[in-house]
Amino acid sequence: MASFNSDTAGKASKTDILVVGCGVGGCAAALALRRQGFSVRVCEAAASPRLSSGSVAGGVQIAPNGLRALELIGGQALLRRLLDYGVAAPHGFRFQTHHGDLIAQLQVVVDSVDEHEHEHEHEHEQHEPKKHSEESVIRWDRIGGVNIRRAAVVAVLLEALREQRDVEIEFGKRLVELVEGEDSVCARFGDGSSALASLVVAADGVHSTARGLILDAEYAKPRHTGFISFGGIASLPGVQLPSYYAKELVFTLGPRCQLGFGRFGPEPSSCSSSSSSSSSSSCSPSSTSLSELGGEHVWMWWTHLRHDEELSREQLEALPLRARCELLVEDFTEPLRSAVLESSEILRTQIYDVPCLPVWHRGRTVLLGDAAHAMSSAGGQGCSMAFEDACVLARLLDGLKLDGDTDSEQLESALSRYSAVRKARVEPIIRQAQQNDARGYARDGDAAADGWLALKMKSLFLWMMSGFIARSLRKLVFADFV
Repeated sequence: MASFNSDTAGKASKTDILVVGCGVGGCAAALALRRQGFSVRVCEAAASPRLSSGSVAGGVQIAPNGLRALELIGGQALLRRLLDYGVAAPHGFRFQTHHGDLIAQLQVVVDSVDEHEHEHEHEHEQHEPKKHSEESVIRWDRIGGVNIRRAAVVAVLLEALREQRDVEIEFGKRLVELVEGEDSVCARFGDGSSALASLVVAADGVHSTARGLILDAEYAKPRHTGFISFGGIASLPGVQLPSYYAKELVFTLGPRCQLGFGRFGPEPSSCSSSSSSSSSSSCSPSSTSLSELGGEHVWMWWTHLRHDEELSREQLEALPLRARCELLVEDFTEPLRSAVLESSEILRTQIYDVPCLPVWHRGRTVLLGDAAHAMSSAGGQGCSMAFEDACVLARLLDGLKLDGDTDSEQLESALSRYSAVRKARVEPIIRQAQQNDARGYARDGDAAADGWLALKMKSLFLWMMSGFIARSLRKLVFADFV
Protein backbone atom coordinates (compact mmCIF):
# COMPACT_ATOMS: atom_id res chain seq x y z
CA MET A 1 0.00 0.00 0.00
CA ALA A 2 1.08 3.57 -0.65
CA SER A 3 1.64 6.01 2.21
CA PHE A 4 0.12 9.45 2.62
CA ASN A 5 0.49 12.61 4.65
CA SER A 6 -2.16 14.88 6.08
CA ASP A 7 -2.38 16.88 2.84
CA THR A 8 -3.03 13.72 0.82
CA ALA A 9 -5.87 12.71 3.12
CA GLY A 10 -7.72 15.95 2.61
CA LYS A 11 -10.34 17.09 5.07
CA ALA A 12 -12.15 13.77 5.49
CA SER A 13 -13.40 13.26 9.05
CA LYS A 14 -11.78 10.33 10.80
CA THR A 15 -13.64 7.41 12.32
CA ASP A 16 -12.27 4.62 14.52
CA ILE A 17 -13.07 1.74 12.16
CA LEU A 18 -14.10 1.61 8.53
CA VAL A 19 -15.82 -1.65 7.53
CA VAL A 20 -15.67 -2.32 3.81
CA GLY A 21 -18.62 -4.51 2.84
CA CYS A 22 -22.18 -4.64 4.12
CA GLY A 23 -22.83 -8.35 3.77
CA VAL A 24 -23.01 -11.02 6.45
CA GLY A 25 -19.45 -10.58 7.70
CA GLY A 26 -19.35 -6.79 7.42
CA CYS A 27 -22.58 -6.22 9.32
CA ALA A 28 -21.58 -8.69 12.05
CA ALA A 29 -18.17 -7.05 12.42
CA ALA A 30 -19.69 -3.57 12.59
CA LEU A 31 -22.12 -4.69 15.32
CA ALA A 32 -19.43 -6.42 17.36
CA LEU A 33 -17.01 -3.48 17.10
CA ARG A 34 -19.67 -0.90 17.94
CA ARG A 35 -20.53 -2.95 21.02
CA GLN A 36 -16.93 -2.49 22.14
CA GLY A 37 -17.39 1.28 21.93
CA PHE A 38 -15.71 2.06 18.60
CA SER A 39 -17.22 4.50 16.13
CA VAL A 40 -17.93 2.60 12.91
CA ARG A 41 -18.52 3.53 9.30
CA VAL A 42 -19.70 0.89 6.80
CA CYS A 43 -19.17 1.34 3.05
CA GLU A 44 -20.70 -1.06 0.51
CA ALA A 45 -19.98 -1.22 -3.23
CA ALA A 46 -23.56 -2.13 -4.20
CA ALA A 47 -25.98 0.73 -4.79
CA SER A 48 -28.47 -0.70 -2.29
CA PRO A 49 -28.78 -3.58 0.20
CA ARG A 50 -28.61 -6.93 -1.58
CA LEU A 51 -31.80 -8.48 -0.28
CA SER A 52 -32.97 -10.80 -3.04
CA SER A 53 -31.94 -14.23 -4.27
CA GLY A 54 -30.86 -12.63 -7.53
CA SER A 55 -28.06 -10.76 -5.72
CA VAL A 56 -27.45 -12.97 -2.68
CA ALA A 57 -27.51 -16.71 -3.27
CA GLY A 58 -30.36 -18.79 -1.79
CA GLY A 59 -30.20 -20.31 1.66
CA VAL A 60 -27.65 -21.03 4.38
CA GLN A 61 -27.61 -22.95 7.63
CA ILE A 62 -26.17 -21.16 10.63
CA ALA A 63 -24.53 -23.77 12.86
CA PRO A 64 -24.64 -23.72 16.69
CA ASN A 65 -21.25 -22.01 16.88
CA GLY A 66 -22.55 -19.29 14.56
CA LEU A 67 -25.57 -18.81 16.81
CA ARG A 68 -23.29 -18.55 19.83
CA ALA A 69 -21.25 -15.88 18.05
CA LEU A 70 -24.39 -13.93 17.16
CA GLU A 71 -25.55 -14.04 20.78
CA LEU A 72 -22.18 -12.62 21.85
CA ILE A 73 -22.54 -9.89 19.21
CA GLY A 74 -26.19 -8.91 19.71
CA GLY A 75 -27.57 -10.85 22.66
CA GLN A 76 -30.84 -12.75 22.82
CA ALA A 77 -32.63 -10.03 20.85
CA LEU A 78 -30.54 -10.75 17.76
CA LEU A 79 -31.14 -14.50 18.05
CA ARG A 80 -34.89 -13.92 18.33
CA ARG A 81 -34.91 -11.84 15.16
CA LEU A 82 -32.95 -14.48 13.33
CA LEU A 83 -35.17 -17.33 14.45
CA ASP A 84 -38.32 -15.41 13.59
CA TYR A 85 -37.20 -15.44 9.95
CA GLY A 86 -35.44 -18.79 9.87
CA VAL A 87 -36.32 -22.39 10.64
CA ALA A 88 -34.65 -24.21 13.52
CA ALA A 89 -33.49 -27.72 12.69
CA PRO A 90 -33.26 -29.30 16.16
CA HIS A 91 -31.54 -32.55 15.17
CA GLY A 92 -28.88 -32.17 12.51
CA PHE A 93 -28.51 -34.11 9.27
CA ARG A 94 -30.19 -37.14 7.73
CA PHE A 95 -28.63 -39.07 4.86
CA GLN A 96 -30.89 -41.33 2.84
CA THR A 97 -30.97 -43.22 -0.44
CA HIS A 98 -32.88 -41.93 -3.47
CA HIS A 99 -35.63 -44.37 -2.45
CA GLY A 100 -35.93 -42.72 0.97
CA ASP A 101 -34.19 -45.45 3.00
CA LEU A 102 -32.16 -44.20 5.96
CA ILE A 103 -28.38 -44.43 5.63
CA ALA A 104 -27.24 -42.43 8.66
CA GLN A 105 -28.25 -39.62 11.01
CA LEU A 106 -25.71 -37.10 12.26
CA GLN A 107 -27.09 -35.55 15.40
CA VAL A 108 -25.17 -32.38 16.16
CA VAL A 109 -26.94 -31.56 19.44
CA VAL A 110 -27.16 -34.73 21.49
CA ASP A 111 -29.65 -33.50 24.09
CA SER A 112 -31.71 -31.25 21.83
CA VAL A 113 -35.24 -30.47 22.94
CA ASP A 114 -37.49 -32.00 20.33
CA GLU A 115 -40.63 -29.91 20.26
CA HIS A 116 -42.10 -32.24 17.64
CA GLU A 117 -41.66 -35.46 19.61
CA HIS A 118 -45.35 -36.25 19.81
CA GLU A 119 -46.47 -34.96 16.44
CA HIS A 120 -48.11 -37.16 13.87
CA GLU A 121 -45.83 -39.01 11.50
CA HIS A 122 -46.54 -36.52 8.70
CA GLU A 123 -47.07 -32.79 8.76
CA HIS A 124 -48.31 -30.38 6.12
CA GLU A 125 -45.71 -28.19 4.45
CA GLN A 126 -47.53 -24.95 5.35
CA HIS A 127 -47.20 -25.45 9.13
CA GLU A 128 -45.98 -22.11 10.53
CA PRO A 129 -42.75 -22.12 12.56
CA LYS A 130 -42.90 -21.07 16.17
CA LYS A 131 -42.36 -17.38 16.97
CA HIS A 132 -40.04 -16.64 19.87
CA SER A 133 -41.45 -14.46 22.62
CA GLU A 134 -39.46 -11.84 24.49
CA GLU A 135 -39.55 -14.04 27.61
CA SER A 136 -38.21 -17.24 26.05
CA VAL A 137 -34.50 -17.92 26.40
CA ILE A 138 -32.96 -19.27 23.21
CA ARG A 139 -30.30 -21.90 23.84
CA TRP A 140 -27.85 -21.92 20.94
CA ASP A 141 -26.49 -25.24 22.24
CA ARG A 142 -29.92 -26.87 21.88
CA ILE A 143 -30.36 -26.07 18.18
CA GLY A 144 -28.75 -28.20 15.48
CA GLY A 145 -28.81 -25.23 13.08
CA VAL A 146 -31.02 -22.49 11.65
CA ASN A 147 -32.07 -22.68 7.98
CA ILE A 148 -32.50 -19.15 6.64
CA ARG A 149 -32.30 -17.23 3.40
CA ARG A 150 -28.93 -15.53 3.13
CA ALA A 151 -30.66 -12.27 2.20
CA ALA A 152 -32.70 -12.50 5.41
CA VAL A 153 -29.49 -12.82 7.47
CA VAL A 154 -28.24 -9.59 5.90
CA ALA A 155 -31.60 -7.89 6.57
CA VAL A 156 -31.61 -8.97 10.24
CA LEU A 157 -28.04 -7.76 10.82
CA LEU A 158 -28.54 -4.55 8.86
CA GLU A 159 -31.62 -3.60 10.84
CA ALA A 160 -29.81 -4.29 14.12
CA LEU A 161 -26.88 -2.22 12.89
CA ARG A 162 -29.07 0.75 11.98
CA GLU A 163 -30.35 0.88 15.54
CA GLN A 164 -26.83 1.62 16.82
CA ARG A 165 -25.49 5.10 17.47
CA ASP A 166 -22.23 6.27 15.90
CA VAL A 167 -22.63 3.97 12.89
CA GLU A 168 -22.72 5.34 9.36
CA ILE A 169 -23.84 3.10 6.48
CA GLU A 170 -23.25 4.13 2.88
CA PHE A 171 -23.95 2.34 -0.41
CA GLY A 172 -22.46 2.87 -3.84
CA LYS A 173 -18.93 3.02 -2.37
CA ARG A 174 -16.68 0.80 -4.50
CA LEU A 175 -13.21 0.55 -2.95
CA VAL A 176 -10.37 1.32 -5.37
CA GLU A 177 -7.38 2.22 -3.18
CA LEU A 178 -6.06 1.99 0.38
CA VAL A 179 -3.41 4.50 1.39
CA GLU A 180 -1.61 3.91 4.67
CA GLY A 181 -0.62 6.73 7.03
CA GLU A 182 1.25 6.79 10.31
CA ASP A 183 -1.83 6.33 12.46
CA SER A 184 -4.66 5.90 9.93
CA VAL A 185 -5.75 4.56 6.55
CA CYS A 186 -7.39 6.51 3.75
CA ALA A 187 -9.85 4.46 1.68
CA ARG A 188 -10.67 5.86 -1.74
CA PHE A 189 -13.78 4.94 -3.69
CA GLY A 190 -14.80 4.80 -7.32
CA ASP A 191 -17.06 7.86 -7.01
CA GLY A 192 -14.07 10.03 -6.07
CA SER A 193 -14.87 10.21 -2.35
CA SER A 194 -12.65 8.95 0.47
CA ALA A 195 -12.89 7.84 4.09
CA LEU A 196 -10.30 8.14 6.84
CA ALA A 197 -10.10 5.59 9.67
CA SER A 198 -7.72 4.28 12.29
CA LEU A 199 -8.43 0.73 11.11
CA VAL A 200 -10.01 -0.79 7.99
CA VAL A 201 -11.87 -4.11 8.36
CA ALA A 202 -12.20 -5.54 4.86
CA ALA A 203 -15.25 -7.79 4.66
CA ASP A 204 -15.80 -7.33 0.95
CA GLY A 205 -16.40 -10.96 0.08
CA VAL A 206 -14.77 -13.75 -1.90
CA HIS A 207 -13.81 -11.39 -4.75
CA SER A 208 -12.32 -8.93 -2.26
CA THR A 209 -10.73 -5.79 -3.66
CA ALA A 210 -8.97 -5.13 -0.37
CA ARG A 211 -7.26 -8.53 -0.43
CA GLY A 212 -5.64 -7.62 -3.73
CA LEU A 213 -4.59 -4.22 -2.37
CA ILE A 214 -2.78 -5.46 0.73
CA LEU A 215 -1.39 -8.84 -0.42
CA ASP A 216 0.73 -9.99 -3.34
CA ALA A 217 -0.94 -10.48 -6.73
CA GLU A 218 -1.03 -14.28 -6.42
CA TYR A 219 -3.51 -13.97 -3.56
CA ALA A 220 -5.76 -11.34 -5.12
CA LYS A 221 -8.13 -13.73 -6.87
CA PRO A 222 -9.98 -16.59 -5.19
CA ARG A 223 -9.54 -20.18 -6.38
CA HIS A 224 -12.20 -21.56 -8.70
CA THR A 225 -13.04 -24.95 -7.19
CA GLY A 226 -14.42 -26.51 -10.36
CA PHE A 227 -17.94 -26.77 -8.96
CA ILE A 228 -21.22 -24.98 -9.56
CA SER A 229 -23.80 -24.84 -6.81
CA PHE A 230 -27.35 -24.82 -8.05
CA GLY A 231 -30.75 -25.47 -6.59
CA GLY A 232 -34.26 -24.17 -6.44
CA ILE A 233 -37.44 -23.33 -4.62
CA ALA A 234 -39.32 -26.61 -4.43
CA SER A 235 -42.90 -26.84 -5.58
CA LEU A 236 -44.93 -29.02 -3.21
CA PRO A 237 -48.58 -27.97 -3.47
CA GLY A 238 -50.69 -30.05 -1.12
CA VAL A 239 -47.87 -32.53 -0.46
CA GLN A 240 -47.29 -33.93 3.02
CA LEU A 241 -43.73 -34.87 3.95
CA PRO A 242 -42.47 -37.17 6.72
CA SER A 243 -41.96 -35.17 9.92
CA TYR A 244 -38.18 -35.61 9.90
CA TYR A 245 -37.97 -33.16 7.01
CA ALA A 246 -38.89 -30.41 9.49
CA LYS A 247 -36.23 -31.48 12.00
CA GLU A 248 -33.15 -32.09 9.86
CA LEU A 249 -31.39 -31.11 6.70
CA VAL A 250 -31.99 -34.12 4.48
CA PHE A 251 -29.32 -35.25 2.02
CA THR A 252 -30.43 -37.78 -0.55
CA LEU A 253 -27.76 -39.86 -2.29
CA GLY A 254 -28.63 -40.84 -5.83
CA PRO A 255 -26.61 -42.49 -8.60
CA ARG A 256 -26.09 -39.13 -10.35
CA CYS A 257 -26.16 -36.52 -7.60
CA GLN A 258 -26.32 -35.79 -3.90
CA LEU A 259 -29.33 -33.60 -3.18
CA GLY A 260 -29.79 -31.42 -0.11
CA PHE A 261 -33.33 -30.54 0.99
CA GLY A 262 -34.65 -28.39 3.80
CA ARG A 263 -37.13 -25.75 4.93
CA PHE A 264 -36.14 -22.09 4.92
CA GLY A 265 -37.68 -18.78 5.90
CA PRO A 266 -39.02 -16.06 3.59
CA GLU A 267 -36.96 -13.68 1.51
CA PRO A 268 -36.87 -9.96 2.37
CA SER A 269 -38.12 -7.41 -0.11
CA SER A 270 -35.50 -5.47 -2.04
CA CYS A 271 -34.64 -1.95 -1.01
CA SER A 272 -37.06 0.29 -2.85
CA SER A 273 -35.62 3.64 -1.80
CA SER A 274 -35.77 6.17 -4.57
CA SER A 275 -32.23 7.18 -3.70
CA SER A 276 -30.81 3.77 -4.47
CA SER A 277 -29.81 4.85 -7.94
CA SER A 278 -27.42 7.43 -6.51
CA SER A 279 -23.79 6.35 -6.42
CA SER A 280 -23.48 7.35 -2.75
CA SER A 281 -26.95 6.54 -1.50
CA SER A 282 -28.00 5.19 1.87
CA CYS A 283 -31.35 3.40 2.02
CA SER A 284 -33.63 4.50 4.81
CA PRO A 285 -34.26 2.04 7.66
CA SER A 286 -37.85 1.53 6.54
CA SER A 287 -36.74 0.42 3.08
CA THR A 288 -35.08 -2.70 4.48
CA SER A 289 -37.32 -3.30 7.48
CA LEU A 290 -37.92 -6.87 8.48
CA SER A 291 -41.61 -6.12 8.21
CA GLU A 292 -41.01 -6.42 4.48
CA LEU A 293 -39.92 -10.02 4.72
CA GLY A 294 -42.52 -11.34 2.37
CA GLY A 295 -43.95 -14.65 1.27
CA GLU A 296 -44.09 -17.97 3.05
CA HIS A 297 -41.50 -20.35 4.41
CA VAL A 298 -40.32 -22.48 1.53
CA TRP A 299 -38.72 -25.81 0.80
CA MET A 300 -35.37 -25.53 -0.96
CA TRP A 301 -33.12 -28.08 -2.64
CA TRP A 302 -29.51 -27.84 -3.82
CA THR A 303 -26.66 -29.83 -5.31
CA HIS A 304 -23.16 -29.24 -6.68
CA LEU A 305 -22.12 -29.94 -10.25
CA ARG A 306 -18.56 -30.36 -11.42
CA HIS A 307 -17.63 -27.86 -14.10
CA ASP A 308 -13.88 -27.36 -14.48
CA GLU A 309 -14.15 -24.28 -16.69
CA GLU A 310 -14.63 -20.95 -14.96
CA LEU A 311 -17.59 -19.16 -16.53
CA SER A 312 -18.61 -15.57 -17.04
CA ARG A 313 -21.90 -14.49 -15.50
CA GLU A 314 -23.57 -14.69 -18.90
CA GLN A 315 -22.21 -18.20 -19.54
CA LEU A 316 -23.37 -19.35 -16.11
CA GLU A 317 -26.89 -18.04 -16.72
CA ALA A 318 -26.96 -19.73 -20.12
CA LEU A 319 -26.29 -23.22 -18.70
CA PRO A 320 -29.38 -25.43 -19.20
CA LEU A 321 -29.53 -26.47 -15.55
CA ARG A 322 -33.28 -26.96 -15.47
CA ALA A 323 -32.95 -29.52 -18.24
CA ARG A 324 -30.05 -31.16 -16.39
CA CYS A 325 -32.30 -31.65 -13.35
CA GLU A 326 -34.36 -34.20 -15.22
CA LEU A 327 -31.34 -36.44 -15.65
CA LEU A 328 -29.99 -35.92 -12.13
CA VAL A 329 -33.17 -37.00 -10.32
CA GLU A 330 -34.65 -39.48 -12.78
CA ASP A 331 -34.07 -42.32 -10.27
CA PHE A 332 -35.48 -40.43 -7.29
CA THR A 333 -38.82 -41.37 -5.77
CA GLU A 334 -41.61 -38.91 -5.07
CA PRO A 335 -42.08 -36.30 -3.78
CA LEU A 336 -38.45 -35.21 -4.20
CA ARG A 337 -38.40 -35.88 -7.93
CA SER A 338 -41.39 -33.67 -8.64
CA ALA A 339 -40.20 -31.04 -6.15
CA VAL A 340 -37.03 -30.60 -8.19
CA LEU A 341 -38.53 -30.84 -11.66
CA GLU A 342 -41.34 -28.39 -10.90
CA SER A 343 -39.18 -25.83 -9.08
CA SER A 344 -40.49 -22.30 -9.35
CA GLU A 345 -36.98 -20.84 -9.48
CA ILE A 346 -33.47 -22.14 -10.24
CA LEU A 347 -30.57 -20.50 -8.40
CA ARG A 348 -26.96 -20.93 -9.47
CA THR A 349 -23.50 -19.73 -8.47
CA GLN A 350 -19.91 -20.76 -9.11
CA ILE A 351 -18.03 -21.96 -6.04
CA TYR A 352 -14.78 -20.26 -5.10
CA ASP A 353 -12.59 -20.54 -2.05
CA VAL A 354 -9.60 -18.77 -0.51
CA PRO A 355 -7.62 -21.74 0.82
CA CYS A 356 -4.62 -20.31 2.66
CA LEU A 357 -3.36 -16.74 2.83
CA PRO A 358 0.07 -16.02 4.34
CA VAL A 359 -1.38 -13.23 6.52
CA TRP A 360 -4.79 -11.65 7.06
CA HIS A 361 -3.61 -8.13 7.69
CA ARG A 362 -1.09 -5.56 6.59
CA GLY A 363 -0.57 -2.31 8.42
CA ARG A 364 -3.95 -1.03 9.57
CA THR A 365 -6.08 -3.12 7.21
CA VAL A 366 -7.39 -6.55 8.24
CA LEU A 367 -9.45 -9.14 6.32
CA LEU A 368 -12.59 -10.81 7.69
CA GLY A 369 -15.09 -13.41 6.48
CA ASP A 370 -14.99 -14.59 2.86
CA ALA A 371 -12.35 -11.99 2.03
CA ALA A 372 -9.97 -13.97 4.26
CA HIS A 373 -11.23 -17.54 4.06
CA ALA A 374 -14.03 -18.20 1.57
CA MET A 375 -15.01 -21.86 1.51
CA SER A 376 -17.37 -24.14 -0.37
CA SER A 377 -20.86 -24.38 1.05
CA ALA A 378 -20.13 -28.11 1.40
CA GLY A 379 -18.35 -27.14 4.61
CA GLY A 380 -21.55 -25.72 6.12
CA GLN A 381 -19.62 -23.07 8.07
CA GLY A 382 -19.21 -19.99 5.84
CA CYS A 383 -21.52 -17.62 7.73
CA SER A 384 -20.68 -19.08 11.12
CA MET A 385 -16.93 -18.56 10.59
CA ALA A 386 -17.54 -14.92 9.63
CA PHE A 387 -19.53 -14.42 12.85
CA GLU A 388 -16.71 -15.99 14.84
CA ASP A 389 -14.21 -13.68 13.10
CA ALA A 390 -16.24 -10.66 14.20
CA CYS A 391 -16.33 -11.84 17.82
CA VAL A 392 -12.62 -12.61 18.03
CA LEU A 393 -11.52 -9.38 16.36
CA ALA A 394 -13.74 -7.28 18.64
CA ARG A 395 -12.45 -9.07 21.75
CA LEU A 396 -8.81 -8.59 20.75
CA LEU A 397 -9.31 -4.90 20.00
CA ASP A 398 -11.19 -4.30 23.24
CA GLY A 399 -9.37 -1.76 25.37
CA LEU A 400 -7.35 -0.26 22.52
CA LYS A 401 -7.95 3.39 21.73
CA LEU A 402 -7.88 3.92 17.98
CA ASP A 403 -7.68 7.71 18.14
CA GLY A 404 -3.91 8.00 17.86
CA ASP A 405 -3.07 7.22 21.50
CA THR A 406 -2.67 3.50 20.91
CA ASP A 407 0.86 2.33 20.18
CA SER A 408 1.05 0.89 16.67
CA GLU A 409 2.81 -2.14 18.16
CA GLN A 410 -0.22 -2.88 20.33
CA LEU A 411 -2.51 -2.80 17.30
CA GLU A 412 -0.09 -4.92 15.29
CA SER A 413 0.01 -7.45 18.13
CA ALA A 414 -3.80 -7.64 18.29
CA LEU A 415 -4.16 -8.08 14.52
CA SER A 416 -1.39 -10.68 14.41
CA ARG A 417 -3.08 -12.63 17.19
CA TYR A 418 -6.43 -12.44 15.36
CA SER A 419 -4.84 -13.70 12.15
CA ALA A 420 -3.07 -16.61 13.86
CA VAL A 421 -6.07 -17.74 15.93
CA ARG A 422 -8.55 -17.55 13.07
CA LYS A 423 -6.27 -19.18 10.46
CA ALA A 424 -5.81 -22.16 12.78
CA ARG A 425 -9.59 -22.43 13.16
CA VAL A 426 -10.80 -22.01 9.58
CA GLU A 427 -8.16 -23.58 7.34
CA PRO A 428 -8.96 -27.19 8.35
CA ILE A 429 -12.64 -26.45 7.63
CA ILE A 430 -11.79 -25.14 4.16
CA ARG A 431 -9.87 -28.35 3.44
CA GLN A 432 -12.78 -30.43 4.75
CA ALA A 433 -15.18 -28.58 2.48
CA GLN A 434 -12.94 -29.35 -0.49
CA GLN A 435 -12.96 -33.04 0.46
CA ASN A 436 -16.75 -33.02 0.88
CA ASP A 437 -17.14 -31.68 -2.65
CA ALA A 438 -14.71 -34.23 -4.08
CA ARG A 439 -16.43 -37.16 -2.37
CA GLY A 440 -20.01 -36.05 -2.60
CA TYR A 441 -20.55 -34.97 -6.19
CA ALA A 442 -20.07 -36.78 -9.49
CA ARG A 443 -18.29 -35.23 -12.48
CA ASP A 444 -20.96 -33.56 -14.62
CA GLY A 445 -23.57 -35.54 -12.70
CA ASP A 446 -23.88 -38.33 -15.24
CA ALA A 447 -20.56 -40.16 -15.62
CA ALA A 448 -21.00 -43.92 -15.43
CA ALA A 449 -17.97 -44.26 -13.15
CA ASP A 450 -19.75 -42.08 -10.60
CA GLY A 451 -23.02 -44.02 -10.68
CA TRP A 452 -24.32 -47.08 -8.84
CA LEU A 453 -21.01 -48.41 -7.54
CA ALA A 454 -20.03 -45.04 -6.15
CA LEU A 455 -23.46 -44.74 -4.54
CA LYS A 456 -23.05 -48.06 -2.74
CA MET A 457 -19.57 -47.11 -1.57
CA LYS A 458 -20.69 -43.70 -0.30
CA SER A 459 -23.62 -45.25 1.54
CA LEU A 460 -21.40 -47.84 3.19
CA PHE A 461 -18.84 -45.22 4.14
CA LEU A 462 -21.47 -42.98 5.73
CA TRP A 463 -23.05 -45.86 7.63
CA MET A 464 -19.70 -47.02 9.00
CA MET A 465 -18.31 -43.57 9.79
CA SER A 466 -21.48 -41.78 10.95
CA GLY A 467 -20.55 -41.94 14.62
CA PHE A 468 -17.08 -40.53 14.01
CA ILE A 469 -18.42 -37.80 11.70
CA ALA A 470 -21.07 -36.78 14.25
CA ARG A 471 -18.47 -36.54 17.02
CA SER A 472 -16.23 -34.45 14.75
CA LEU A 473 -19.12 -32.10 14.00
CA ARG A 474 -19.89 -31.69 17.69
CA LYS A 475 -16.21 -30.99 18.41
CA LEU A 476 -16.25 -28.31 15.72
CA VAL A 477 -19.43 -26.49 16.71
CA PHE A 478 -18.83 -26.59 20.45
CA ALA A 479 -15.17 -25.52 20.31
CA ASP A 480 -14.31 -22.48 22.42
CA PHE A 481 -13.44 -19.92 19.73
CA VAL A 482 -13.38 -16.78 21.89
